[in-house]
Amino acid sequence: MAVFSIVSYAWAIKYYLLVNKLDFLEPITSQRKHLIDAEKYKFRITRFGLMLAPFMIIGVFLSAGIPFFSEKMILTAFIQKKHGLLSSLKRIKRELEEIVKLEGEK
Repeated sequence: MAVFSIVSYAWAIKYYLLVNKLDFLEPITSQRKHLIDAEKYKFRITRFGLMLAPFMIIGVFLSAGIPFFSEKMILTAFIQKKHGLLSSLKRIKRELEEIVKLEGEK
């Protein structure tokens, strides 16, 4: 269980460093490149995380005796899906594409 935690922390730190490279003073193309790199990395770690998640969930639930389909669990999953980091990145990417289109029209 500790190994999964260490791996997820390492992924989170690397992702933070990728997002931290985004500098709004750079040209829009450079910003877009950094955003796409961060998004690719996020998708990759999400895929691995989803493959490892059942093992972590089983460990937590077996050790703590938490009911799996409680209202709190369902609400948490819904909030994460609706307002999570991936949706924010998609919104930022959309806004950057709109800015690029507006700059191209000038």
